[in-house]
Amino acid sequence: MQQRQQLRRQVQHIVTVFAVALIVATACGTDRFYSDRLASSPNGHFEFTAVSPDNAAEKPTPFADDFVYTFRDVQADTVLWTRRQAESSPVALYVNDAAWSIVHTSADEILVHRPNSATVALRFLILHKFDVEDDRHVIHTTAGPMWAFHSRWSFFQYEGNHLFVIRTWWDRRIVVDLDNARLLEEPTPDLILAMDADDRRIALANLDGAADRYLACFEAHRQRWDEQREIELAVHLAGRLQIKDAIASLRELEGVSTLQFEIDEYDTVEILGAKSLNPFAAEPLEFRQRVHVALRRIGEKPTELPCTVFRVTQEDGSWTYIRAEQPPGFRAERTELVQPGMTPKDVLRAIGPPDYIKKFEFAWEYDMDADEPFTFRVQFKGLRAVTDVQTIRPPKWQHGDLRYEWH
Repeated sequence: MQQRQQLRRQVQHIVTVFAVALIVATACGTDRFYSDRLASSPNGHFEFTAVSPDNAAEKPTPFADDFVYTFRDVQADTVLWTRRQAESSPVALYVNDAAWSIVHTSADEILVHRPNSATVALRFLILHKFDVEDDRHVIHTTAGPMWAFHSRWSFFQYEGNHLFVIRTWWDRRIVVDLDNARLLEEPTPDLILAMDADDRRIALANLDGAADRYLACFEAHRQRWDEQREIELAVHLAGRLQIKDAIASLRELEGVSTLQFEIDEYDTVEILGAKSLNPFAAEPLEFRQRVHVALRRIGEKPTELPCTVFRVTQEDGSWTYIRAEQPPGFRAERTELVQPGMTPKDVLRAIGPPDYIKKFEFAWEYDMDADEPFTFRVQFKGLRAVTDVQTIRPPKWQHGDLRYEWH
């Protein structure tokens, strides 16, 4: 626990330093932008928009505000209500078929509008609802709190009541009773089961044919970001909820590797012939990492595909991204080949590329899918040689949220 808290402080410090640098850059001319927003009800009947005059110019003005919210009945081509912004600028809008509308602001505040009303019926700060979870799951930086990765935001009907539900990546739920404009502090067990069933339903729907769709989203250079996020959330939910019906789709998604610099999958340079190998000059195949965690949580053994690629220096001083090949055989049976004093290249020859690279701990980690699974950790001294190896049981993917935090 002490080691984990120390690592968390290191991550927070690094993120804070980055955020400070971002603020300095902002003062020198790098600006933040709040885009106009549009949300439509699932049946297409209603449309909810937030538009700022700062975004009307050919080059939008930074730090847009003075947004005007407009709620329209699309079928009747009628504006039902409008309201001028009186809070932080919006970052997301939500609307359902019953004409309820939600605003999520840049200050992590939620505002609830009743149907056909510009009046804010309920408002609250999300972080005030996390209590003791805040220290474990929310990363606080000078750029603001970070917590919403892989969260699901959705309307939900239960026993005739209209609800709005935020499910965080660590499975904490904030449930808004829209009809009564209040928060449900303790959802009943039956309500929790119903919400879980709805999460399973949406996860399976978004995983159907997901491999081709995810590649298409990625190749669109994030122009289809909402669809890409839905697939990533579905993978996350499949693991958290142990959805066995998702296994076939996850197997297809294992083959997806999504680094923007990849051409024909990988560069043709052989990694072991490169001039030098910095064991921490590497990038994760994050999507594959998430797919592998989901499969393991469900009880499957992922295919031994690389989850990291390396940036390797060439003879002329340039560098390229390349993949280390998997050695023959089952890597969990080859861990005894890794000994102190070995170079990073020696480790790659023995057991292949790591699943996770812990740059700030000077370590590589492998989640090994043996009959009794374990995490194999290789510790380096600086960039040169192995100093220690460790077998960790239970493996980290079984240990709480270790494979989800900051991921």
